[in-house]
Amino acid sequence: MTRERYLTIVLDEIETYPATQAALIVSVDRRMSDVDVAECVSLAIEMKNRSRRIVGIDVCGDPRKGGMQSFTQHLSRAKGAGLGLTVRIAEVCDVHSVVCDSMTTCRPDRLGHATFLSDELKALFFADILQTECGPISTESDLSFRGGSVASLDVHHVHYYLKNDHLCKHVICRTDDTLRFRTSCLAEHSLLLAQPLLGLGLSSNDLTRIARMAMDIAFLRPRDRTRVRS
Repeated sequence: MTRERYLTIVLDEIETYPATQAALIVSVDRRMSDVDVAECVSLAIEMKNRSRRIVGIDVCGDPRKGGMQSFTQHLSRAKGAGLGLTVRIAEVCDVHSVVCDSMTTCRPDRLGHATFLSDELKALFFADILQTECGPISTESDLSFRGGSVASLDVHHVHYYLKNDHLCKHVICRTDDTLRFRTSCLAEHSLLLAQPLLGLGLSSNDLTRIARMAMDIAFLRPRDRTRVRS
């Protein structure tokens, strides 16, 4: 199956739902070749221009597999075409140069995970007054037990970003690993509200605030964003 055929099948299903409920963000993996990334971005732009519901590009994959310098021209084309850009970074420690490379060359609209950002990198990113997507919360908590990326729920990095809202304007709760970690957005919200040691112990006001921030930075058309807020 070609990538174009695959995207067409996925979009055909997504577009049976309202635009405020479902849209597609196309992923490119750090391990891909330059040719493959170019094809994915070109298809995303072409389909967006045909009014298919593609709203962004997501850079994922093992952050230890190298920098993203070769991707820059393709990701810049995506942003120039009106697609949002999410870059997943700092999922593991000891990748300072790769994280810095990702943040300075791609100018992402959102960050994914951001678990091990140093103070230096936090200052670099927040100085751009960009938006930070911190999560997925449930996946991170699972990894605290299965992969060791977070030592415990009480030191989860979402606490830092919520407390320092003068630096980080947006924090959201999401998941893209519903099968692997047997989770859902509802389960993640429950985890946010559950009291320690079972959860992060956030208040209902905190959860409402996170939900509103998610609406603010969703890759939506202006009229769709207005509809969601109302």
